Order: sequence, then structure tokens, then C-alpha cells
Amino acid sequence: PIRDDPRSTPRIDRYQDPTYHQPKKKKPTRVKYIEINKRKGTQIEFATDAVVRTATAKEVTAGARLFGIVEGALLYAQEMAAVGHPLSPPLSARLTRVAG
Repeated sequence: PIRDDPRSTPRIDRYQDPTYHQPKKKKPTRVKYIEINKRKGTQIEFATDAVVRTATAKEVTAGARLFGIVEGALLYAQEMAAVGHPLSPPLSARLTRVAG
């Protein structure tokens, strides 16, 4: 259930209620993306449809994330267009199973 004021509900109820969503505190430089996802086989791509940011946040205009399984490893890549630069990958990872 949606609650108008989280303080109006006893604390124990909020943590036992699986439908309760605790709002996260926002940082002044926070950037939020509205994304569209595409799935193809073992890959999922999230592409930015819209970017919302605070006045003090860095200028981010686009973003993309890609998850996929390639040769048994989980690959992750993130791209971001910010401060006048085109999409570029500031972060990527390859997770390989070592046991199990």
C-alpha cells in the first residue's frame, strides 16, 4: 500500500511490509535516467530515453548499459555522454566463474 506519510505508520510495520518503499535521500549532484531496455539472446541493453538532473549536477546528456553472457562470462559495460563529450565507456567489467 502507498502511504502518505511514512512517519504515520509504526516502524516495525514498515519493515515487515514487502510493498513499502523507503524513499532514498537525494544527493545534490544526483542524475536520474529513464531507460528503455532491449533483450537479445543472453544480452540486455538499457538505453537512455531521458535524463533528469539537479542544477548542480554535471551535464549528462545520454547513457547506456549492457549486460551479457559471452563465452561463459558475465560482461558489463556502461557508457555516458557528459560535459560536451559523446558516449564513451567509463566503466566495464568481466566476471568469470572460478568454481561451482
